[in-house]
Amino acid sequence: MGGFSMIQNMRQRGREGFEQRGGMVKLHTTADGGAGQNKTLSLFQYSKGGKTERHFYAQMSDSDVLEATNAPPTVTTGVFGGEVFSGSAGDIPASWGVIDDILLFSNGSDQHQIFTGNARVVDKFVVVKDSVAIPNIPDKGEDYSIEVSDGNATTVAILDSLGDLAVDYDAIYIGVPVPCDTFTWAFGTSKPNATASVAQIHYWNGSWTAVSGFTDNTANGTPATLAQAGTMTFTLPTDSVPHYQFGECMFWYRISLSSGDLDAEVEVSAVTFETDWQSVQNVWDGTPLDIIEAQFNDDSASTFLTFAASTIELDLATASDKIYFACAVPIVGFYVDVGEKPNTTGSTTINNAYSWDGGAWNAVSNLNDGSNGLSSSGWVTFTKPTPVHPTQFNEQKYSMYWYYFTVDKTLNDDVIIGLSYMPTYDINDMGRKGQCNAAWKNRAVYTFTQAPHYLYISALGRPMVLNGLDFSFWVAGDGRNNPIRAIKNFHNEIMVWQEERGTAGGCWTMFQGKSPRTIGKSLLHDKIGTLNAKTALVVDGVMTATATGQKAKPHGFTLSHYGVFKSDGTSVVSISDEIQNYFDPRDTTNCIRRGYEDEMWMWHDTSDNVLRLGLVTGSSATVPNTFPVYNLTTGTWSFDELGHPLSCGGEVEAASGDIPILQVAGGVNDGTVYRLNTTINDVDTAIDAYAQMEIDYEALVLQLDEFVLRVKGQAEGDALVTAYENGIEKSEDIVSMVVRNDGEEHRRERLDADLQGDHISLKFQNNVLSQSLYLLDLSCKFAVVPGR
Repeated sequence: MGGFSMIQNMRQRGREGFEQRGGMVKLHTTADGGAGQNKTLSLFQYSKGGKTERHFYAQMSDSDVLEATNAPPTVTTGVFGGEVFSGSAGDIPASWGVIDDILLFSNGSDQHQIFTGNARVVDKFVVVKDSVAIPNIPDKGEDYSIEVSDGNATTVAILDSLGDLAVDYDAIYIGVPVPCDTFTWAFGTSKPNATASVAQIHYWNGSWTAVSGFTDNTANGTPATLAQAGTMTFTLPTDSVPHYQFGECMFWYRISLSSGDLDAEVEVSAVTFETDWQSVQNVWDGTPLDIIEAQFNDDSASTFLTFAASTIELDLATASDKIYFACAVPIVGFYVDVGEKPNTTGSTTINNAYSWDGGAWNAVSNLNDGSNGLSSSGWVTFTKPTPVHPTQFNEQKYSMYWYYFTVDKTLNDDVIIGLSYMPTYDINDMGRKGQCNAAWKNRAVYTFTQAPHYLYISALGRPMVLNGLDFSFWVAGDGRNNPIRAIKNFHNEIMVWQEERGTAGGCWTMFQGKSPRTIGKSLLHDKIGTLNAKTALVVDGVMTATATGQKAKPHGFTLSHYGVFKSDGTSVVSISDEIQNYFDPRDTTNCIRRGYEDEMWMWHDTSDNVLRLGLVTGSSATVPNTFPVYNLTTGTWSFDELGHPLSCGGEVEAASGDIPILQVAGGVNDGTVYRLNTTINDVDTAIDAYAQMEIDYEALVLQLDEFVLRVKGQAEGDALVTAYENGIEKSEDIVSMVVRNDGEEHRRERLDADLQGDHISLKFQNNVLSQSLYLLDLSCKFAVVPGR
């Protein structure tokens, strides 16, 4: 008999009626961007699970990422915050992810970015005390990685009597997952150094290179390094590369003494590091790879003998002979396994190694022979040659990366070695622009603008390892190259949405499995995809009808050119029938606008359990101008009319106050980030809240004599009640919302109507600044007019 034709700026409160939505306040007093104010493309809070650490970021339309000066709900005096990343022009709404408390960021115009946050514990801490010069890959050392990272002040790394590097051959090696610029040292209940000494730091860029801008804040006035808790800071190296040692390939730093020695008893309880946002790299997983084949060039006989990786015979090889070998990828070293038949010619060394650049053989630089001239098993390392090119060497039928080395003395008879290699990878071979990312089962998932329908899955717990047996890649969808625009965790699996292009649309895919090697995919839909990273999401706990009743289940949702859709992981259904005019291309007044897909958004507001959407509709809008709201509990739609239009939204953990989770949003071209669902105004604009009810019954003429309205009591204000007969306004009444007696909670008002018609409308509204509307109940007295 009756229903609502429009509910604006109100939220259903179960059986308690409709309450005006919360308002919004600015989270900072000065807009970003000055006169040409910026739009907020996306918002994200990076919150660590292992400790209390939060970073609230805003991706702005000038391609910068800003970090909030103050965590919500605190309002910052001034601009939102400082710049942490300056992106390239042409960026899209970003994808954000967190794996092992490490942030991932992808904006479609720059390489994927990674950030480890503040004061992250180092991964490796090894103390080496040698009697000879330490090789590039040390073969001895005491590992204190656990002691300096376990958070226990009584477990320590022992640096007793650590000598200098040049004479005593002592050093500390620290390994971290990304290049860094600060180490922070703590001594807890242990003992710092008091003996005069000077520290120095080197990083690996193909050889050990001194850092620039080094400041040692652990030194006292003696000077004695490590004399007090503090930092060692330096300029972040731009040419740091991963290095393999102590069984791990990561970014290594060597801390040593340029002069002096440490005390007889020096103990360090904790070491952490700091760094900036930086591009993701592809770090070797640390597993040596067998060479493809080797060819021994006997110079005196002008012959080539071909061998497998594990049995390369070099009997009586001379200084003029060459040992060629093929690798699948470029390398920075190779491992010599001498087995039971090493070279016994004294003082032999591998004196040269060469790589092929596409036109000539070039000697490598910084060659270090850890095999001692093939007399013992060990690594032979060098700086990555540039450029290197695969070639079909010596009339081989395949292209590989070829290298060769020589020795400086004639080897003894019966020398047999095996060769494996240390690969080096370039993330740019996968793509130079990161399109999308996610964290899944403690793995990083990446996509690139190059081959944009591929997903690259990192090794377990290692977001920068995109190689080896624990790495994998998948193809989303049905094989079309539509870019992947969103990846979301769906219970234990992931959902992947591809951009809708052409009449074929996009794809919606779910991947299932325990690891990359056991993954299978299910194509949920071969036409429904999504518009951008802000228009696809997964909501846990959506009530769903089953054969045994209502159950809470996770659902994926997407905003498409064809409507709003949801999936339980088995099928895709539309939920936008009530608002389908916004997706009807025949309705040029209301249909979403082509070319503005990246402007639209959808997110889950958990405070009201609704999906909030921003659509660009009509023929002239360039930013969101229509804001539907979908109630996940009732499955019904309403609309918001915003005092300040929004470009994106999300939720953050509060840093203070009583409310644990806060809703936030970015403004459209106003350089402002807002907190939502707070106060009863949209900053300084009144909220126009109303519900309009439509009443008719089987085309009969109805007589409405009176009705009773009950509202929740307010401190001040009135409800405006407007009545219509067949769309024509007939009456307007003002109902006070102030309770009659102190202590009462509701206001009840009986109103005469005298309305007659085959369709009657009642509109209940308040649009006054600093007032709120809460509709509880409505009771109407109807009669059918006889004979009409």
